[in-house]
Order: sequence, then C-alpha cells, then structure tokens
Amino acid sequence: MNTKSARIVGILVSLFAIFYFGYQIYLFYDVPYELETATSYEYTDQIELHGIAIKDEQVIENTYDGIIRYENGNAQKLNTGSVIATVYQSEADLLNSDAVDKLNQNIAILSKLQTQKDFVISNGQSIVSNIKKQQMSMIYQIINNDFIGVSEQKDDFLIQLLRQQMILTPDTNFDEIIASLQSKAAELTAKITIEGTQIISPISGYFTNEVDGYEQVITKELLSDISLEQVQKILNETQPNFSSPKIGKTITTTEWNFLALVPTKDTSRLEAGDTVSLVFPNTSSYKVNAKIQTIDLYPDNEFSVILLSSNIMNEHIINLRVEDPSIVFDTTKALRVPKKAVFMKEITVEVEDESAASEEELSPETTPVPKTQTISQPGVYVSMGQVMKFKKINILDESDNYIICSIETKEDRDDYLQLYDEIILEGTDLYDNKPIR
Repeated sequence: MNTKSARIVGILVSLFAIFYFGYQIYLFYDVPYELETATSYEYTDQIELHGIAIKDEQVIENTYDGIIRYENGNAQKLNTGSVIATVYQSEADLLNSDAVDKLNQNIAILSKLQTQKDFVISNGQSIVSNIKKQQMSMIYQIINNDFIGVSEQKDDFLIQLLRQQMILTPDTNFDEIIASLQSKAAELTAKITIEGTQIISPISGYFTNEVDGYEQVITKELLSDISLEQVQKILNETQPNFSSPKIGKTITTTEWNFLALVPTKDTSRLEAGDTVSLVFPNTSSYKVNAKIQTIDLYPDNEFSVILLSSNIMNEHIINLRVEDPSIVFDTTKALRVPKKAVFMKEITVEVEDESAASEEELSPETTPVPKTQTISQPGVYVSMGQVMKFKKINILDESDNYIICSIETKEDRDDYLQLYDEIILEGTDLYDNKPIR
C-alpha cells in the first residue's frame, strides 16, 4: 500500500472512531423521555376544615368626636373600669401625649434600676444568662413572624441590657438621663392643648379593637342547631351587621367554639372527646389545642359537621371568624411525584384464603395453593440503566399537579419508588424492561 492510500485509510479509521465514540456519548446523554429525580418532600398529615369561630362577645359602642388611641394591645385582659382608649381633639395632641407616655415609661424603668444597683451587681451571672435566653426567644419570634411577641419583650430586653451595663460599669448613674427625659416630657406636656377623654370598659374580659360585624349574629345560640344544612347556611348566607358605631369588643370568657364542615371521608380518623391541634392560615406556626365535642356524620354527603372547643385566648385567636384551619397530625418526609407520571398497572398479589383448611387439617402430601387477586396498583416508570421499570407508590395525598407518596425504606420494598430514582414523566406504551434508547 502506497503512502497516499495509507493516509486515506488512516483518515477513514479516525473519522469512524470519532463518529463511533460521538454516537456512544450521544446515546449516553440523550434520553427520549423527560425525567425527574424523586426528591424528599416535607408532608404534613392534616384534615382541612371550613368553619366559623363562635365566642362570647360584647360589643362596646361609643360615639366620639376626635382621634382615638387604644391603650392596650389586642387580647389584653381588662377589668371593669379599665381605660380602653383615649380620644384627642387633634393629631398633634395625640402624638405629644403618646410621646410623653413613652418618656414617662423610660423614666420609670431607669428610676427602678437606680434602686436595684446593689442587687444587680451581686447577681451578674444570672443576668447575663437571662439576656442570652431573651435574645434567643426574640430571634425565634422574628423567624416565626411573631412581631407582637417581640414588641411585648422589648422593654424587658432593654432592662436586661441596662443591668448588664451596670455590672460592667459599677459607677453607672442614670440621674442625668432621667433629668433630661423629665425635661422633655414637661416640654411636650405643655404643648397639649386639650387633655384626652378616656373611654372606660363596662365589663371585664379580653379586649380587641377589631369588630367584624358578626358579633351580634354569630352567637352561641346557633349551637342549638348544628345540622349540615344549618351550618352551610351560616357559612354562606350570614351577613355582618354594622348598624351602630363600635370602638371594639370584649371576649368575656376564654372558652370558644369552632363549628365547621369536615370531609366525610376523613371522619373515621376523628372521634368525639379527642384533643387535636388546629393550625389557622394566618398563624401557620402556632398550634391551638382543641377538643372535639361532636361529629355529626352525613355518609351520603361530601361533608359532615364537626364542633370543637378550646379554652385558649390570645392575640392569635381573638379575631378569628370565618376560617379554613387544618387538624394537623404530624409531619413526615415523603416523595412528591408529578401526576402525569403516575400510571395504574394491573398486578397479581397473594391474599389469604379464609376458606382454606388450617395447617393442622392439611395432610403431609397436601401443598396449600396460595390464592391470588388482580388489583390496580398506582406507580411510576423509572429509568434503570438502559431499560424502564415499574415501581409502586403508596399514595398519602394529592394536589392539583402532584401526588404525595410515602418513602418505603424496608428491605422488602425495593419494588417501591425510592429517593433519587429517575422518574419517567409521561409516555405511551410503557412497560417493564422496555429499552429506553
């Protein structure tokens, strides 16, 4: 073979090698099906409700002319005769009065610390420990969007920081600061043209300035008839009533009820007398313990009726009305699978034959024949090397686009979908051991 022929053969061999290895790489990376990796998903086992909170409420009506300032936060326990709010004739008077109150509050804090100097210095270790605990508590509240709780702790945290300063600098003295604050308070007080008019609470209880108009139409008298028809009527047809001026309301007792529709298919998991955890959408990080009073079952209807009660009253609960909470059981790790990837496959399984003779009745020569049954098994097809395999799934729940299934970790559950399996999202004519390429 001459040099020219050898060169041509070499070029052809090189081109073939390039083509061959390029094709192999193409086959390796090119999959004719769209795949999605099965990943971990945090699944909350829950039952969704739709209902209404019923409380003992007394509306506080008052006609006022001016600008109102509420003196207490929502869910604050007030006694009869307590000051609910103060009405000012101008915004300037309100702002100045508010500033004076804050200055006087700081003066009171500093004055009290002055009298505790010896005690603070002798208890330095416990005070530093309290600061760390309070910091962690406030960080936790911020993470959970509990800004009301942070606001309630700010004065205590300021006191702890000032105590720490007194420990680090024993000659700390607040007299000059107190005198400056008193001078500023006197200056602002002189600017107030008309003193505010106080509104007094006519009854003791838990106060809130939010009025939704249902206070006089959603009452505990409704609990005398909690049929399905009546509950649906309450939820769909009840209209609020704003017939008179209201500055707030008082919840007279801590006990309240939640009357709701519950999916009939879920009622088998619930029983009267059980204590459950309720989570409301507006306070998703806060669980409310409630007791199931009654469950009225309507087997032929999509919904049944549940009545719950609780004796917890705070800022998370006091303004609840028409709500969609969930009864929460627990949170576990699961798998989330796109609905379009789920198929039903007819499989044969062994079942117990109750009519078969017991082992004692069988003769030595007799071999029991297992009974089988064909069922529709939900599952997905996964990519296993060069072929596809059908893997079962155990469905826990579903949404519009996804199926939630359990993670099967037992050794005998290899035929179930596993974490990090490559799921084939959709296709036609799928079957076990079908070549993928």
